[in-house]
Amino acid sequence: MNRWLALLPLVVAVALFALFAGWSLKRDPAFKPDAMVGQPIPETVLPMLEGDTAGPGNLDLKTAGVGRPMLVNVFASWCAPCRIEHPKLLALKARGIAVVGVAYKDEPVATRAFLDELGDPYA
Repeated sequence: MNRWLALLPLVVAVALFALFAGWSLKRDPAFKPDAMVGQPIPETVLPMLEGDTAGPGNLDLKTAGVGRPMLVNVFASWCAPCRIEHPKLLALKARGIAVVGVAYKDEPVATRAFLDELGDPYA
């Protein structure tokens, strides 16, 4: 019985390798995360944050940055990496680059508290 338990890690390693190999074979090598860079933005109309509530104004992402560069940043108040990247977004705003923020799965009150704490880089 102890011999079978000693072989268990080897069996698990072989199974994980088989899963990884299967995933690699099914993965589309033509897919690139930056495939949308330089492409027109899809039709997206989102409510704007007014104080600590969403709306009543809306922002159409397709027409917001016409004629000038614009960065669309998806963030959330609960997102740890978002806190790390936030100073970079403030620096972009200081350089005159329009940054539009899209709060993902976040309550407007939490979003407003996040922006009040760290600064609001969003146009």
